[in-house]
Amino acid sequence: MELRTSVHIKEDLGRFQQGQKILSLGSCFAENIGSRLKLAGFDILINPLGNLFNPSAISENIVSGINEIYDDALVVERDGSFFHFSCHSDIYGRTEADLKTLVLQRRQEMIDQLKQADHLILTFGTAWVYRHLKSGSIVANCHKIPQANFSKECLNLTDMFKSYQSLLSLLNQINPNLKVLLTVSPVRHIKNGLHENNLSKAQLLLLANELAEKFDNISYFPAYELVLDDLRDYRFFEKDMIHPNELAVDYIYEKFKGAFFNERAIAIARLYHKIMLLEGHRPRISNEQHQELQEKKLDQLRANIDQLMNMS
Repeated sequence: MELRTSVHIKEDLGRFQQGQKILSLGSCFAENIGSRLKLAGFDILINPLGNLFNPSAISENIVSGINEIYDDALVVERDGSFFHFSCHSDIYGRTEADLKTLVLQRRQEMIDQLKQADHLILTFGTAWVYRHLKSGSIVANCHKIPQANFSKECLNLTDMFKSYQSLLSLLNQINPNLKVLLTVSPVRHIKNGLHENNLSKAQLLLLANELAEKFDNISYFPAYELVLDDLRDYRFFEKDMIHPNELAVDYIYEKFKGAFFNERAIAIARLYHKIMLLEGHRPRISNEQHQELQEKKLDQLRANIDQLMNMS
């Protein structure tokens, strides 16, 4: 007897392997999965411009990075610091020049990784966006500027699809071997209202589906469905009832590994986990003999990783 709804995930064994380069962009959920991939030994760059919640902010930053565009009209000052409307509030400078240097540096890191990347993971959070009235641009973050400076709107499927068609064409020019994995964040943006959140997620799910069907190098991972249709319980959320908790993210990551890791990738991930535990262990009594023993264990684990990495 089935007591829960199982989400079918199309297995694609061997697609992710340590030694490959990955770029992960999008909402805070992109960091949840990305941080676990980093701990598993992957060369991954995660949200160099901070969390980007809507598809427009993601695409605009990639396009601006590739074309080396920096819009000074999107700079705003607040409480003695300068922010850029294309980035998260984690990205700021004490002067406009400092901000510009930081944004250009982070964008260059993103494009450098993108040009060499085997995988690009994009996590869409919400289709609700704010448009800066003065510049006419959709922003990634309002930076606590009064709402009178913005209009609120929901991105529609047609415009998002056209935007990503252009983006994917541009990506194909700089990295024709790039594989793109799309996912929709299970984080609920209920500040907009429950009905409005569902409308937003529906648009994002349709966008991911349309892109995956249209382009051979795009696939979809059902993180949203795993939380909302499989787990289906508030005990898998944080106290705010909005963000999936660590147990839920671990469950999603296990499903991710089952779909996209082969046996070698799983074995290497286990070894990296052992290294992390050893390096984090603090014995009550530490002496030279203990330190030498720990270093030998670490060296052996690293040697085992190198051996697996060199396997054909």
